[in-house]
Order: sequence, then C-alpha cells, then structure tokens
Amino acid sequence: MGYLKGYWNMNTIKCALLIAVFFFSLSATRVIAESVEMSYDVYSKKSRVGTIKTKRTRVDNKEKPTLIIDTIGEVRVKVLFYKYSLDFTENSVIVLHEGLISYESDTTENGKQKLVKGVFSGDSFNLSVTKKGEITKSTVLREKYETTSVETVEKRVGKNEAKRQFSVLDLDKPSIENWILGYEKEEMITIDNREFL
Repeated sequence: MGYLKGYWNMNTIKCALLIAVFFFSLSATRVIAESVEMSYDVYSKKSRVGTIKTKRTRVDNKEKPTLIIDTIGEVRVKVLFYKYSLDFTENSVIVLHEGLISYESDTTENGKQKLVKGVFSGDSFNLSVTKKGEITKSTVLREKYETTSVETVEKRVGKNEAKRQFSVLDLDKPSIENWILGYEKEEMITIDNREFL
C-alpha cells in the first residue's frame, strides 16, 4: 500500500515478530496448508503510532499452489494540532506462476473510507473502487502490467542485475505505475529450527 511503503523497510521500523505455524491435511484433495502470522509495530520519530498484523497462508496442491495474505492495521498520530488516523484490512489471493487472482481492501483514512475489489478473469483484472458512495469500475488487460503491488516485485531482480523498471498494477490507487527496483537481499529467520523468509 502506497502510504505505508516507508514503514515496511526493516531498517526504519521496529518489527515485533509473533509467529504461529500450523499444518493440516485434507486427504481427499491432498491439500497441505501452512500459516505464518506476523505483527509489526509502526514507529514515527521513536514513538509507536500503530500496528500491522499479517497472516500468510500457503496452500500447496499439485494443480495450483496458492498464497493467501490477510492484513489488518491501524495508525494513530496526534501531535499538537495535527491528527492522523488510518484503519485498513486487505485480502490477497496469489496463485504461483499466475499471479494475483483476487484482491479486496477496506481503508479508512482520516474518516474517509475507500473500498477496492478486484478479480482476475480471462485476460484482464476487473476492479471496482467505492468512495463517498460512488462506484468506479475499470478493466486492466493482463498484458499491460508485469505484476501487482501486493506481490514481491523486488525478488524478480537478480543479485548481479542492475536496477530494472517494472510496470506495476498499483492496487491502492488503482493504476499502472512504473517502478524502478534493484536487488533486495533475502533475510532468513530461524524459529524452532525452521527457516522463514
């Protein structure tokens, strides 16, 4: 989400990581799911101003391995005469080798609500945005963008590659934007003798 890009940099926020991992199996469909929950504290000038909680569920099956991402967050800032508030929920469904197939977000920023819903169908991503009771619909052809803002675009740049430009469907706006990104080193976290990205 555009307004929180700066907060997600691991060098600028204090991350309190709470991870719970569980497995379950459905023998009829041979589906195995694994969930990881993370909680982030959002800081501004050494003051804690909010939290972001994310649950990532990876569903493995032979046909379509899928990643489901659920995020909820809130930010509250009050400094002298300045006040800012943000509440949001976000749900994304990403299929391996296909990309984002479903997206939904509900954002209230300083009392103003915006709903975004999107579904990939056929050869295009169909979006609807609701603001102040008005609904705006749009259709974006898949060939017009390389990836979306909820996918890990930076992982497409190799270690020895120069910075690259990507056409990204930014779901917060929504519109197609040109992002210039370089290689981002992956950091592994080991918990109970298991490694996580």
